Amino acid sequence: MVIQTLPTSTEILVVGGGPAGSYAAAALAREGFEVTLLEAAHFPRYHIGESLLPSVRPFLAFVGAEESIMNYGFTIKPGAAVKLNQFKREGYTDFIALNPDNGSWNVIRSEFDDLLFRHASKCGAAVFDNTRVAKFQFDGERPVSADWSNASTGIQGRISFNYLVDASGRNGIMSTNAVIQGTADVGKALTEDELQKTMDFCRHLFAPTDPEMHSAVKARLDPTLTSPDAPVMTECEVDRLLGDADEEAKIVLKEINARKPIHTMYNPAENFGVEEHFGFKAVLERGKLGLVTASLGCY
Repeated sequence: MVIQTLPTSTEILVVGGGPAGSYAAAALAREGFEVTLLEAAHFPRYHIGESLLPSVRPFLAFVGAEESIMNYGFTIKPGAAVKLNQFKREGYTDFIALNPDNGSWNVIRSEFDDLLFRHASKCGAAVFDNTRVAKFQFDGERPVSADWSNASTGIQGRISFNYLVDASGRNGIMSTNAVIQGTADVGKALTEDELQKTMDFCRHLFAPTDPEMHSAVKARLDPTLTSPDAPVMTECEVDRLLGDADEEAKIVLKEINARKPIHTMYNPAENFGVEEHFGFKAVLERGKLGLVTASLGCY
Protein backbone atom coordinates (compact mmCIF):
# COMPACT_ATOMS: atom_id res chain seq x y z
CA MET A 1 0.00 0.00 0.00
CA VAL A 2 1.37 3.43 -0.97
CA ILE A 3 1.75 5.79 2.00
CA GLN A 4 -0.12 9.05 1.41
CA THR A 5 1.55 11.44 3.88
CA LEU A 6 5.06 12.40 2.82
CA PRO A 7 7.36 12.70 5.86
CA THR A 8 9.43 15.78 6.61
CA SER A 9 12.58 13.74 7.25
CA THR A 10 13.96 10.33 6.39
CA GLU A 11 17.17 8.40 6.91
CA ILE A 12 17.63 7.66 3.19
CA LEU A 13 15.99 9.54 0.32
CA VAL A 14 15.82 7.79 -3.06
CA VAL A 15 14.96 10.03 -6.01
CA GLY A 16 13.63 8.18 -9.06
CA GLY A 17 11.28 5.19 -9.09
CA GLY A 18 12.69 3.36 -12.10
CA PRO A 19 14.27 -0.09 -11.67
CA ALA A 20 17.44 1.31 -10.07
CA GLY A 21 15.63 3.51 -7.57
CA SER A 22 12.95 0.98 -6.66
CA TYR A 23 15.55 -1.74 -6.28
CA ALA A 24 17.77 0.40 -4.06
CA ALA A 25 14.77 1.39 -1.93
CA ALA A 26 13.66 -2.24 -1.55
CA ALA A 27 17.14 -3.51 -0.68
CA LEU A 28 17.79 -0.77 1.88
CA ALA A 29 14.35 -1.03 3.48
CA ARG A 30 14.84 -4.78 3.92
CA GLU A 31 18.03 -3.98 5.83
CA GLY A 32 16.00 -1.98 8.34
CA PHE A 33 16.75 1.54 7.11
CA GLU A 34 14.09 4.24 6.96
CA VAL A 35 13.70 4.86 3.22
CA THR A 36 11.56 7.33 1.27
CA LEU A 37 11.23 6.94 -2.51
CA LEU A 38 10.05 9.85 -4.69
CA GLU A 39 9.09 9.42 -8.37
CA ALA A 40 8.16 12.34 -10.63
CA ALA A 41 5.83 10.38 -12.96
CA HIS A 42 2.47 8.85 -12.17
CA PHE A 43 2.86 5.07 -12.17
CA PRO A 44 2.40 3.03 -14.21
CA ARG A 45 3.90 5.21 -16.92
CA TYR A 46 5.01 4.49 -20.49
CA HIS A 47 8.64 3.61 -21.05
CA ILE A 48 10.62 1.96 -23.80
CA GLY A 49 10.33 -1.85 -23.53
CA GLU A 50 13.01 -4.02 -22.02
CA SER A 51 14.44 -7.40 -22.92
CA LEU A 52 15.98 -8.75 -19.71
CA LEU A 53 19.05 -10.96 -19.40
CA PRO A 54 19.21 -14.00 -17.08
CA SER A 55 21.76 -12.18 -14.89
CA VAL A 56 18.91 -10.04 -13.49
CA ARG A 57 17.32 -13.00 -11.73
CA PRO A 58 19.73 -13.34 -8.75
CA PHE A 59 19.30 -9.63 -8.05
CA LEU A 60 15.51 -9.88 -8.18
CA ALA A 61 15.70 -12.90 -5.87
CA PHE A 62 17.85 -10.97 -3.38
CA VAL A 63 15.09 -8.43 -2.74
CA GLY A 64 12.32 -11.03 -2.93
CA ALA A 65 10.91 -9.81 -6.26
CA GLU A 66 11.80 -12.72 -8.57
CA GLU A 67 8.67 -14.75 -7.86
CA SER A 68 6.27 -11.87 -8.55
CA ILE A 69 8.02 -11.09 -11.85
CA MET A 70 8.09 -14.76 -12.79
CA ASN A 71 4.38 -15.23 -12.06
CA TYR A 72 3.19 -11.96 -13.62
CA GLY A 73 2.84 -13.35 -17.13
CA PHE A 74 5.63 -11.60 -19.06
CA THR A 75 6.81 -13.32 -22.24
CA ILE A 76 9.41 -15.96 -21.36
CA LYS A 77 12.78 -15.45 -23.05
CA PRO A 78 14.82 -18.69 -23.35
CA GLY A 79 17.49 -17.10 -25.55
CA ALA A 80 18.19 -14.42 -28.10
CA ALA A 81 19.13 -13.90 -31.73
CA VAL A 82 21.73 -11.28 -32.59
CA LYS A 83 22.19 -10.02 -36.16
CA LEU A 84 25.32 -7.90 -36.61
CA ASN A 85 25.47 -8.11 -40.41
CA GLN A 86 22.33 -7.83 -42.54
CA PHE A 87 23.88 -10.10 -45.16
CA LYS A 88 24.70 -12.93 -42.74
CA ARG A 89 22.64 -15.29 -40.63
CA GLU A 90 21.81 -14.40 -37.05
CA GLY A 91 23.84 -15.60 -34.13
CA TYR A 92 21.92 -17.36 -31.35
CA THR A 93 22.49 -17.56 -27.63
CA ASP A 94 20.62 -20.13 -25.57
CA PHE A 95 20.03 -19.00 -21.99
CA ILE A 96 18.64 -22.34 -20.82
CA ALA A 97 21.25 -24.65 -22.36
CA LEU A 98 23.05 -25.01 -19.03
CA ASN A 99 20.02 -24.75 -16.77
CA PRO A 100 16.29 -24.65 -17.62
CA ASP A 101 15.87 -22.05 -14.86
CA ASN A 102 18.24 -19.58 -16.56
CA GLY A 103 15.52 -18.12 -18.79
CA SER A 104 14.51 -14.48 -18.67
CA TRP A 105 11.59 -12.33 -19.88
CA ASN A 106 10.57 -9.71 -22.39
CA VAL A 107 8.74 -7.25 -20.18
CA ILE A 108 6.41 -4.32 -20.63
CA ARG A 109 8.43 -1.63 -18.93
CA SER A 110 5.48 0.33 -17.55
CA GLU A 111 4.22 -2.81 -15.80
CA PHE A 112 7.66 -4.11 -14.81
CA ASP A 113 8.67 -0.78 -13.28
CA ASP A 114 5.36 -0.52 -11.44
CA LEU A 115 5.83 -4.01 -9.97
CA LEU A 116 9.25 -3.05 -8.60
CA PHE A 117 7.92 0.30 -7.35
CA ARG A 118 5.11 -1.39 -5.43
CA HIS A 119 7.52 -4.06 -4.23
CA ALA A 120 9.68 -1.38 -2.61
CA SER A 121 6.60 -0.33 -0.66
CA LYS A 122 5.97 -3.93 0.43
CA CYS A 123 9.56 -4.08 1.66
CA GLY A 124 8.94 -1.13 3.97
CA ALA A 125 9.92 1.93 1.93
CA ALA A 126 7.60 4.95 1.90
CA VAL A 127 6.93 5.40 -1.84
CA PHE A 128 5.34 8.36 -3.63
CA ASP A 129 4.75 8.75 -7.34
CA ASN A 130 3.72 11.96 -9.10
CA THR A 131 6.14 13.73 -6.76
CA ARG A 132 8.98 15.64 -8.40
CA VAL A 133 12.15 16.77 -6.65
CA ALA A 134 12.99 20.28 -7.86
CA LYS A 135 16.29 20.90 -6.10
CA PHE A 136 18.50 20.01 -3.17
CA GLN A 137 19.73 22.12 -0.28
CA PHE A 138 23.33 21.71 0.82
CA ASP A 139 25.34 21.96 3.99
CA GLY A 140 28.68 22.79 2.47
CA GLU A 141 29.13 20.23 -0.30
CA ARG A 142 26.75 17.70 1.23
CA PRO A 143 23.06 17.54 0.20
CA VAL A 144 20.83 17.50 3.27
CA SER A 145 17.28 18.17 2.07
CA ALA A 146 15.13 18.26 -1.05
CA ASP A 147 12.26 20.43 -2.25
CA TRP A 148 9.41 18.46 -3.80
CA SER A 149 6.03 19.09 -5.39
CA ASN A 150 3.09 16.82 -6.13
CA ALA A 151 1.70 17.28 -9.67
CA SER A 152 -1.81 16.07 -8.86
CA THR A 153 -2.43 18.03 -5.64
CA GLY A 154 -0.11 20.99 -6.12
CA ILE A 155 1.24 20.46 -2.61
CA GLN A 156 4.89 21.38 -2.09
CA GLY A 157 7.26 20.57 0.71
CA ARG A 158 10.77 19.86 1.89
CA ILE A 159 12.23 16.61 3.18
CA SER A 160 15.54 16.30 5.03
CA PHE A 161 17.71 13.19 4.86
CA ASN A 162 20.95 11.68 6.08
CA TYR A 163 21.78 9.87 2.86
CA LEU A 164 20.78 10.36 -0.77
CA VAL A 165 20.40 7.95 -3.70
CA ASP A 166 19.93 9.91 -6.91
CA ALA A 167 18.39 7.39 -9.33
CA SER A 168 16.68 10.01 -11.47
CA GLY A 169 18.33 8.83 -14.67
CA ARG A 170 20.91 10.17 -17.08
CA ASN A 171 19.62 13.69 -16.51
CA GLY A 172 19.85 13.20 -12.75
CA ILE A 173 19.45 16.18 -10.48
CA MET A 174 22.78 15.75 -8.73
CA SER A 175 24.74 14.95 -11.89
CA THR A 176 23.40 17.89 -13.88
CA ASN A 177 23.07 20.56 -11.18
CA ALA A 178 25.50 19.78 -8.42
CA VAL A 179 28.31 17.56 -9.70
CA ILE A 180 30.93 18.58 -12.24
CA GLN A 181 30.94 15.98 -14.98
CA GLY A 182 34.33 14.46 -15.74
CA THR A 183 35.83 11.64 -17.74
CA ALA A 184 35.29 8.15 -16.42
CA ASP A 185 38.14 6.30 -14.78
CA VAL A 186 38.66 3.70 -17.46
CA GLY A 187 42.33 3.02 -16.82
CA LYS A 188 44.94 2.77 -19.55
CA ALA A 189 44.08 3.01 -23.24
CA LEU A 190 43.52 -0.25 -25.08
CA THR A 191 46.38 -1.49 -27.18
CA GLU A 192 45.76 -2.56 -30.75
CA ASP A 193 46.20 -6.20 -29.73
CA GLU A 194 43.69 -5.89 -26.86
CA LEU A 195 41.20 -4.19 -29.17
CA GLN A 196 41.59 -6.95 -31.76
CA LYS A 197 41.06 -9.63 -29.12
CA THR A 198 37.89 -7.86 -27.98
CA MET A 199 36.59 -7.72 -31.53
CA ASP A 200 37.42 -11.40 -32.07
CA PHE A 201 35.61 -12.30 -28.84
CA CYS A 202 32.45 -10.51 -30.03
CA ARG A 203 32.75 -12.07 -33.48
CA HIS A 204 32.88 -15.58 -32.07
CA LEU A 205 30.35 -14.92 -29.32
CA PHE A 206 27.65 -14.02 -31.85
CA ALA A 207 28.75 -16.29 -34.69
CA PRO A 208 26.04 -16.98 -37.33
CA THR A 209 24.95 -20.37 -36.02
CA ASP A 210 21.66 -21.97 -35.04
CA PRO A 211 20.61 -24.82 -32.71
CA GLU A 212 20.53 -27.34 -35.56
CA MET A 213 24.09 -26.47 -36.52
CA HIS A 214 25.21 -26.94 -32.91
CA SER A 215 23.51 -30.33 -32.70
CA ALA A 216 25.11 -31.54 -35.93
CA VAL A 217 28.59 -30.50 -34.83
CA LYS A 218 28.22 -31.99 -31.36
CA ALA A 219 27.18 -35.29 -32.92
CA ARG A 220 30.49 -35.64 -34.78
CA LEU A 221 32.96 -34.19 -32.23
CA ASP A 222 34.29 -35.55 -28.96
CA PRO A 223 31.72 -34.51 -26.29
CA THR A 224 34.52 -33.13 -24.09
CA LEU A 225 35.27 -30.51 -26.75
CA THR A 226 31.75 -29.09 -26.82
CA SER A 227 31.07 -29.30 -23.09
CA PRO A 228 30.49 -25.82 -21.58
CA ASP A 229 32.45 -26.96 -18.51
CA ALA A 230 35.60 -27.89 -20.45
CA PRO A 231 38.67 -25.62 -20.32
CA VAL A 232 38.61 -22.63 -22.65
CA MET A 233 40.34 -23.23 -25.97
CA THR A 234 41.94 -20.36 -27.83
CA GLU A 235 41.18 -19.64 -31.46
CA CYS A 236 44.60 -20.99 -32.48
CA GLU A 237 44.01 -24.22 -30.54
CA VAL A 238 40.68 -24.75 -32.31
CA ASP A 239 42.31 -24.11 -35.70
CA ARG A 240 45.13 -26.57 -34.98
CA LEU A 241 42.71 -29.22 -33.76
CA LEU A 242 40.25 -29.09 -36.67
CA GLY A 243 42.42 -27.78 -39.47
CA ASP A 244 40.56 -26.80 -42.66
CA ALA A 245 38.44 -29.94 -42.93
CA ASP A 246 35.38 -28.79 -40.97
CA GLU A 247 34.71 -25.03 -41.09
CA GLU A 248 31.25 -25.46 -39.57
CA ALA A 249 32.70 -27.24 -36.54
CA LYS A 250 35.33 -24.51 -36.13
CA ILE A 251 32.65 -21.81 -36.05
CA VAL A 252 30.58 -23.68 -33.47
CA LEU A 253 33.56 -24.61 -31.29
CA LYS A 254 34.90 -21.05 -31.27
CA GLU A 255 31.45 -19.80 -30.31
CA ILE A 256 31.19 -22.31 -27.45
CA ASN A 257 34.60 -21.28 -26.13
CA ALA A 258 33.80 -17.57 -26.40
CA ARG A 259 30.75 -18.12 -24.20
CA LYS A 260 32.50 -20.09 -21.47
CA PRO A 261 33.94 -17.02 -19.68
CA ILE A 262 30.52 -15.35 -19.48
CA HIS A 263 28.69 -18.30 -17.94
CA THR A 264 29.36 -16.75 -14.53
CA MET A 265 27.08 -13.88 -15.59
CA TYR A 266 24.12 -16.16 -14.92
CA ASN A 267 24.77 -15.59 -11.22
CA PRO A 268 26.62 -12.29 -10.97
CA ALA A 269 25.85 -12.02 -7.27
CA GLU A 270 28.64 -14.52 -6.64
CA ASN A 271 31.14 -12.19 -8.29
CA PHE A 272 30.72 -9.62 -5.52
CA GLY A 273 32.72 -11.85 -3.24
CA VAL A 274 35.80 -11.72 -5.48
CA GLU A 275 35.67 -8.42 -7.38
CA GLU A 276 37.50 -5.53 -5.71
CA HIS A 277 36.62 -1.85 -6.18
CA PHE A 278 38.69 0.89 -4.53
CA GLY A 279 39.88 -1.56 -1.88
CA PHE A 280 36.43 -2.93 -1.04
CA LYS A 281 34.25 -5.88 -1.95
CA ALA A 282 30.47 -5.89 -1.84
CA VAL A 283 28.46 -8.31 0.30
CA LEU A 284 25.09 -9.26 -1.13
CA GLU A 285 23.59 -10.99 1.89
CA ARG A 286 20.44 -9.87 3.65
CA GLY A 287 21.23 -8.48 7.05
CA LYS A 288 24.86 -7.90 6.05
CA LEU A 289 24.43 -5.78 2.92
CA GLY A 290 27.41 -3.51 2.59
CA LEU A 291 31.15 -3.43 1.94
CA VAL A 292 34.09 -5.34 3.35
CA THR A 293 37.71 -4.27 3.24
CA ALA A 294 39.27 -6.42 0.55
CA SER A 295 42.64 -6.80 2.26
CA LEU A 296 41.22 -7.65 5.67
CA GLY A 297 38.01 -9.40 4.65
CA CYS A 298 36.09 -7.75 7.49
CA TYR A 299 33.19 -5.31 7.82
